[in-house]
Amino acid sequence: MYIDRIKKLIKESDLDQFIRAIRKYIKNSELYRFIRINLSKPLDGSPSRNRIQYNDVLHAFYDLEVSPATFNIVAFLILAELRRKEEECAYMHVAIVPGANNDFREDHFDPGYDINNMRWRLKNVLVPCCWLLPSCRQVTVFATRQEAMAFQNAMTKHVFPKRYTVTLPIARYMDKFVVKEAFRGSEIPSLQSTPQAIAFAKDWIKSNAKGRKVVSITLRESSYEKQRNSCLGEWRKFVLALDTKAYCPVVIRDTETALTSLPVELNDLLIFREASWNIELRLAFYELSFLNLCISNGPTHLLFYDRKTAYIFFKILSPSSGYTAALFYRQIGLKPGSQPPWAAPFQRMVWKDDNADVILEEFTKMCATIEQQS
Repeated sequence: MYIDRIKKLIKESDLDQFIRAIRKYIKNSELYRFIRINLSKPLDGSPSRNRIQYNDVLHAFYDLEVSPATFNIVAFLILAELRRKEEECAYMHVAIVPGANNDFREDHFDPGYDINNMRWRLKNVLVPCCWLLPSCRQVTVFATRQEAMAFQNAMTKHVFPKRYTVTLPIARYMDKFVVKEAFRGSEIPSLQSTPQAIAFAKDWIKSNAKGRKVVSITLRESSYEKQRNSCLGEWRKFVLALDTKAYCPVVIRDTETALTSLPVELNDLLIFREASWNIELRLAFYELSFLNLCISNGPTHLLFYDRKTAYIFFKILSPSSGYTAALFYRQIGLKPGSQPPWAAPFQRMVWKDDNADVILEEFTKMCATIEQQS
C-alpha cells in the first residue's frame, strides 16, 4: 500500500512536493511520535527539551464546559499544584478548553454576565491568574474542543483533574476540595506575585502612602446579586474613624464599576484604579499592604490562597445575601465561624456583615496580632 502511494507521488509531483509529502507523512506517523516522546534524551544524559515537555509537565485542563469563567480558577490552580508535586513534575501547563455553548458553561449566563463579559473574563481573569503560580510555565487557550482533544491525545502524560478527558470533562474548581486536602494533612500551595508587579506596586505606595501603613479595601459593586455587595456607607464610616496619620486606607473598586462615576460614599477617598484591571498588580498590592479588608467576593480568592497577605473577610454569610449556613458548608467545607486550616494568625474570616463597628473592632484586634507577630 505504501509503495503504491509513493509511486503515485513520484508520478504526480515534482521532487520538492514529493519530499514535503514524505516529511508530512513521517511526522504524522505513530513511530515518529514515539521517537520524539521516548527516545529524545541526549547521549550526555541531560534532559532534552522534548523530554521535559512530555514527561515532566503536568497538563492542567480547566474546561469551560463544566467550570465557570470566574476567580474560581484559583482553587483549581491550587489543586493542580498539589497534583504536580505529587507526580513530581517539573512544571505546569494550564490548558483552557472552550465549552460547547458559545465556548462557556451553559448555565453560567445571566443578564449581568453575557457572552462578551465571559470572553473578557477569560482574557483578563482566567489567563492572568495562571501566572500567579511560579510553576506555571505555559498557558494555552484552545479554539475548539476538537483541538484540545487532539492535543491531549498526542502531547500529555500527567493530567489534572485525574481521569480527565475532553470527551468526559471533570470540574475541580471548588474551594471545598482544597479544604478537604488541608484536613487530610496536605500543605496548601501559595500564589505568588511577580517581581515586576511588586516593583510597580511599591512605586504606587511610595507616591501615595507617604510612609503610612496601607490598608486596602476591596469592594463588591456588582449588578449581579446586589444584596451581596459591599455596604459603601459602612466602609466610609470605617475609613473616617481611622487614624490617617498612621494608616493609609486605599479603595479598590469592583472592575464592573471601576470606570463609572464615584458614589457619594467614596468621595475624597484614595482609590487605586489600576488594581481593578490588572491581576498581577492587584496581588502584589495585597502582599505589600499592611492589612487587606473585603467582603467575600471573586478577588478574595487571591488573598485566600496567598500566604504573604494579611486579610480580614466580612459578610461570609449574610441573611440578606440569600445564602444559608448549610449551603455554604456544602460548598466550601467550613462550618460557620471556623477558619481555613491553612490560615495564618493574620488571616481571618469574620462571619458577620460589613458593619462599621464590626469592621473597626476586627481591624483593631488584627493590628494587635500583626504587631505581636512582627
